[in-house]
Amino acid sequence: MKNCDLVFVYDNEKRNKEIIKKMEKNINQGQKIVIWPNNVPYKDINDMVLNGVDVMKILKDNTFSNLEAKMKLVMFKV
Repeated sequence: MKNCDLVFVYDNEKRNKEIIKKMEKNINQGQKIVIWPNNVPYKDINDMVLNGVDVMKILKDNTFSNLEAKMKLVMFKV
């Protein structure tokens, strides 16, 4: 697969084992992924938009890959 600007974005559900498994798979494949910061209480992008959150800024600031993504995912699951 050619390197591209593809970024995987999952719902903000740290206790959903299926989502965590998919996130781990993306990271292990070297893909970019959004890992939501702990201060975002909303479950998905739609809820964020409805509550006036600057979604694009959050996406840009919280897109990670490789070792940094692995570290952020550990903190996300806590």
